[in-house]
Amino acid sequence: MGTRRSISGRNTFGLYLGLLAVLVFAGALLYEFFVLLPDLQRQREAEAQRAQATATAQVRQTEVERAYAAGVAFAAAGDWTRAADEFGKAVALDPVYKDAAARLADTRSKAITERENELRRAYDTGVAYATAEEWDKAAEQFAKVIAVEPGYRDAAARLAEARAKARVQAETASRVTAAAEAKDVTHYDWVKRSPSSAPSDVGNYGIAYDRKRNVFVLFGGWGGGLRGETWEWDGRTWMKRAPPTSPSARQNPAMVYDSARGVIVLFGGKDASGHLNDTWEYDGASWRRVLANSPLAPRRESCVAYDELRRVVVLFGGYDESRDFDDTWIFDGNTWTVQQPPSSPTARRLCGLAFDEQRDKIVLFGGFSDMRETSFDDTWEWDGGNWSQLIPIDRPPARAGHALIYHGQLGLILLFGGDKGFCSTLYEDTWAWDGGNWRKLPVSSPGKHSVIASAFDPVRNVVLLFGGWTGGNGTCREASDTWEFVHR
Repeated sequence: MGTRRSISGRNTFGLYLGLLAVLVFAGALLYEFFVLLPDLQRQREAEAQRAQATATAQVRQTEVERAYAAGVAFAAAGDWTRAADEFGKAVALDPVYKDAAARLADTRSKAITERENELRRAYDTGVAYATAEEWDKAAEQFAKVIAVEPGYRDAAARLAEARAKARVQAETASRVTAAAEAKDVTHYDWVKRSPSSAPSDVGNYGIAYDRKRNVFVLFGGWGGGLRGETWEWDGRTWMKRAPPTSPSARQNPAMVYDSARGVIVLFGGKDASGHLNDTWEYDGASWRRVLANSPLAPRRESCVAYDELRRVVVLFGGYDESRDFDDTWIFDGNTWTVQQPPSSPTARRLCGLAFDEQRDKIVLFGGFSDMRETSFDDTWEWDGGNWSQLIPIDRPPARAGHALIYHGQLGLILLFGGDKGFCSTLYEDTWAWDGGNWRKLPVSSPGKHSVIASAFDPVRNVVLLFGGWTGGNGTCREASDTWEFVHR
């Protein structure tokens, strides 16, 4: 019994010792996992941070040294603006690096002085060019000033003036060159265009060139009935517009571009109710009726042009089924005013009217009188106060419904087509007026056309001809062909 208890006691003691050993080992493992390992991880992270900080400091130091060295180099070259930029970078990275702060202050001061000197030089140079009327060079110098300091003195106003006068100077030079060279039109000819879409066969329309948007605008006409559509030609495509308001469908309105106000002016014509005397304007977005009843008698087929010198629309003649008109009116954008010239062309309709920019006069040619049953071959000029008849040695045959348009590049007034009256004899010839005489041009022909209008595109240097009436021998039909008179 005693021996068995002794053995059992020894076994229990051994078991306790083993258990204690396990606990000690487990405690050691727990200590290592929860204490030693995190501490080691923190040490490693701290070392990595110190290494990163050292690397960052080295990079920063390298960048500081590079910026400082670059600043010194730029300063040595007298490029104070770039030197100040580099010293500014150095100071931003290390405010106490060497003498970077002092150098920054010095170079900034010199850069400001240099900038002021450059502005003054460019401004003074611009003034000198302006004094010499070299407006394009003056504009270039003032533009340099504005690019650096928009509010510098009166540079902005001088820039606007120089640019405007440079444009005028360029246009004048172009006209002078054209006058010297372009009386010879051997490099010009009619070329047919083939757009994917176009107004369907139509004549008796109104057309004008919108210089603000660089498109031709066509409105109204007759083609199987009265038309009230607005179309635009950009040199490649005819596009039908859908303005929210529009004049009534009509034929033979007078239509011209008012360059002073940047709108197309339309007067009168004939709609389903009869002859009209309303006045409309088109700004490229919508038509706006200016006057429901103008002081002019209702009429169609009037001759119209815009006087660029006096900035007014000039209208002559027209027809209302009972009579031809011989009155002259001007429109200033608000009011139509009748003129009382000492002399005047006889009453007529479908004449050609165009402003001659070289001589600052409006030229009238031809037309037709129902009352006299005759067409005309006379040439007249309007100087803003009176009509004067000219007697050129040569002239086109009598006609009406022809296109008459001033070609800005050639410095000539061009005439095309028309007919002798009531589709009896249609013409397909092209003539030019140089201010003293008419001459027939040796160019190809778009074919016989009448009751057409035309306009000149100064950007593309082309005259547009569209549709109208074609045929002859008393029978006419509407057309829809597009032609341009171009330099080839």
